[in-house]
Amino acid sequence: MKLYKLSHLLFFIANSMIQAINKNPNLWQALYNLAVLGLSATTEQINRNPDDILVYINLAIEKNPTFYRSYLIKSLFLYQLKQYTNALDSVNKSIDEAKKDKKEDFFLYYVRGEIFTDLQQYDKAIADYTQSITINPNSAIAYGRRGLAYLTHRKIEQGIQDFNQAIAIEPQDAQHYLGRCAGHYEAGNVEQVIKDCTQAITINPQYVHFTGSLLALARGVASAKKGNMDLAIANFNQVITIDPKNASAYYMRGVAYFSKRNKEQGIKDLETAKQLFQQQGNIKEYQKVQEFLNKYRNS
Repeated sequence: MKLYKLSHLLFFIANSMIQAINKNPNLWQALYNLAVLGLSATTEQINRNPDDILVYINLAIEKNPTFYRSYLIKSLFLYQLKQYTNALDSVNKSIDEAKKDKKEDFFLYYVRGEIFTDLQQYDKAIADYTQSITINPNSAIAYGRRGLAYLTHRKIEQGIQDFNQAIAIEPQDAQHYLGRCAGHYEAGNVEQVIKDCTQAITINPQYVHFTGSLLALARGVASAKKGNMDLAIANFNQVITIDPKNASAYYMRGVAYFSKRNKEQGIKDLETAKQLFQQQGNIKEYQKVQEFLNKYRNS
């Protein structure tokens, strides 16, 4: 069996386990631990030679079929390989064995929630994240993941409330502010978008690459609401520089140009926004832009 390129320490530990297994093939704990170590390999390494971990964990399950965490490790491994159906089967088996052993492990339901999220079965994902939170009310990551599932499922207020909880538990995790920032954007809470995006960048400056366009967009909307169209246009320019296919930025900049009585530039931006919305399959926004164009072309 080949080993992945782990650190020297992990390699030493893994090699010691293999020697122990060679002396006593019934040491299922060593097989289980080898599989756990294998999960520390990179996704690229796992994809290149996925059989080793499956051999280890399947042997561990064969030697001790009632240890629920072996099925969990198998599920995590299959999940990394994007074999979601098999991963779901394994985590279900893990949950069944845990129930037989009267174990309540919040991570089991969290993992199944992740699988359901990737399968876009958001109602089931939300139910599992909820069960995970019921078992461990201090799991900020479960609140965060349920919050994202709510946002994806267009349950915006529930999503924002979950990120509030996640932030209360882990106030120094930038991802929670980033998630709540997205929720407030969907809800149209512009000032809160600016506040949360800024806080995310303050905690982790690398997030400027993810939040830069959203923050500039929110600042542009806020400036437009205050009647400062020049500053609004400058912010929308920044968004378009970062993300040239941001249809919302073209739409809002077009509206701002109309407010400055620059009809020619306004029409140009709105036509671009309309094309982008159509390409992105956003028919509702496409129709909204078309209605705006019809109104002002006929005025």
